[in-house]
Parts: sequence; structure tokens; C-alpha cells
Amino acid sequence: MRYLAALSSRVHGVRHEEDIEYVHQMRVASRRLRNALDLFAEALPRKMQRRWMRQIRRVTKSLGAARDLDVQMVALDKHLDKLNAPEDRKYQAGAERLRLRLYRQRQAIQPRVVATMDRLEDEAALEKMRESLMAMKVRARLDQTPESGRALRHAANEVIRLRLEQMLAYEPFIHSPQHVEELHAMRIAAKHLRYTMEAYAAVYEDRRKSQIKMVREIQTLLGDIHDTDVWLDFIPEFIDAERERHAEFFGHLRGFSRIQDGLQRLYQDRKAKRDDLHKQFTKLWDRHAEESTWQQLRDSLTDDETADEEPIETDTTSDPVSAGPTAAGQSADGQGSSRRPTHGSDNPESGSDAA
Repeated sequence: MRYLAALSSRVHGVRHEEDIEYVHQMRVASRRLRNALDLFAEALPRKMQRRWMRQIRRVTKSLGAARDLDVQMVALDKHLDKLNAPEDRKYQAGAERLRLRLYRQRQAIQPRVVATMDRLEDEAALEKMRESLMAMKVRARLDQTPESGRALRHAANEVIRLRLEQMLAYEPFIHSPQHVEELHAMRIAAKHLRYTMEAYAAVYEDRRKSQIKMVREIQTLLGDIHDTDVWLDFIPEFIDAERERHAEFFGHLRGFSRIQDGLQRLYQDRKAKRDDLHKQFTKLWDRHAEESTWQQLRDSLTDDETADEEPIETDTTSDPVSAGPTAAGQSADGQGSSRRPTHGSDNPESGSDAA
């Protein structure tokens, strides 16, 4: 429920461009909600789950390009702030030209963002989700038993264990900074692990806060590395495209060297940042290796299998499935279900976008 509330509360700010954080927070909320809808798909009517996933995926996709451009413009503003020394001002032209292009792109896609917000409200999608989830939450509480609480905890352990191993599968590439694609895939796996642990947090009565924090640190550093990788791919392509645009507009390339020098300075800045971020990441990962962090997480999941706890009341999107298929073989509409629990186990990209 809290993911849905977080998403709903950002609609106005996204539509009116009040702050770039509204786009970021709504996009994250949409990803978390999709992850939860995938985790608990077995407890929802099939048509309802598919419709909700389609509606929320549309939001995530619409906000993706907007958020990427917002992040790039903020990075450029910080870069320009570092070029105030007299000897560095000659490099401002390139960064300013790039920022202008990005700003125009951002303005061009805002109508599509607004259209997505309008469609979301016209369909009353979020309100219908809220009403349905509230009804399921009440029903789940009424049906809750010690067995259903243990079954939910078992399901949580199972899917968290899977997500953890999906992230650790990329460990061989950690100390090789040239493995850009593998580090990007590891970021996605870490994101899925974090969102899954957050979705099940109430099942453990918030005992996994420190573990979630560790995964978030890993995801954040890998995300920052990915951002610099995007820059390193993008800047050379932009230089080539801008050179052609300059020649076509002016009929010559005189004056373009100032633009190119500034963009190459930006490239070197991003490359140095990437190197520094990778060192931070490997240092953090090595510390966790020395402390056996991930083995301890594995062990805690195994310990939970034998724990004899009271039934646990959740307060997230997981509420509707407290007495779901793992407990009583019932879907949210009261019908028996023959579908196996998904938990995204067949596809590490399931339930959340890979961006």
C-alpha cells in the first residue's frame, strides 16, 4: 500500500515539473510496486494483476527518459561549477552546448509525461488499486493463522535467497572494471534484491534493516558507475553529431574546437569519476567479503526456516497475500489457483525494468 501511496502523491509534482525529485521518487515507487505485484502475483486475480502491471509499467517507461535527462543536467551543472577558474573557462562552451541540447530534449518529452499522468487519472487506476488492495488486506487479516504467517516467511526466505544468488553470480567480474555489461547486470540484480527485501520487511519485523542498507550501498555505487559508463559512451557520439550539425549550420568548422575541447574535458572528468567509483565499490565489496556479509545473510534465511514465530501482520503491498497461495491455495478473489508461485524466479528481470 505504501508504494501505491508514494506513487499517487507524486502525480501533481510530476505533471507540473515542480521538482525533479518528484519524477525520481515516482519512478522508484513504480518499480517497487511492479516488483511487489510480481512477487505476489499468485494472490491476485490474473486479469487484475496483468492490468495493473501494464498500467504501472507505462508509468515507469514514461518517466525513464525524463529522469535520465534530469540526472545528466544536474551532473553538467556540477561540472560547470568546477570550471569557474580563469584557466578552465575555455572548457565551458562544450558543457553549455550539451546542456542546451539536453534541456530541449527534456522539454520535448514533458508532454508525453503529462499525457501518462492524465491517462492514469482518467482511468482512476490508482484509486481502483487502492480500493482492491484495502479489501484484500482486510480479508487477509481475517484469514491469518500461525500457519499462514510461517508460509509467508518461507516464501520470503525463498525469493530473497534467489535474488541474493542472482547478484552474487556476477562476483567474478567485480575487480575487472572493463566488464561494463556485467557490472550493469549486477546493479539490476542488486536492485531486485533490495526491492524484494523491502517488500517483505514487515514479515521480519524490520530485522533486516541493516542488510537492506548494505544492499542499497552496493546498488547505489553500481548505479553511479553505470551513469558514468553512459556518459563515456554518449560523449563521443555527441561530439560527432554536434560536429555535423555545426558544419551544416555554419558551412564550416571554425569555432568548433572550443566546443570539442570542452566536451573532451567532460569526458576525462567522467572517466576519472568512473575510476574512483570503481575503487570505492571494490573496497566496499572486499570489506563485506572479509566480514562474510553475504554468508551471514544466507545463514539468517536458513535460520528463519526453523524459527517458531507468531503470525506476522504486514503493512506493505504484501498485505493481501498474507493468507495467499502459500498458505491456503486461494487467490485474492477466493478462487483456488493451480499456478505455481512466481516470485520472479524464472527471470531476474521479472517484475521490474532493467533500466
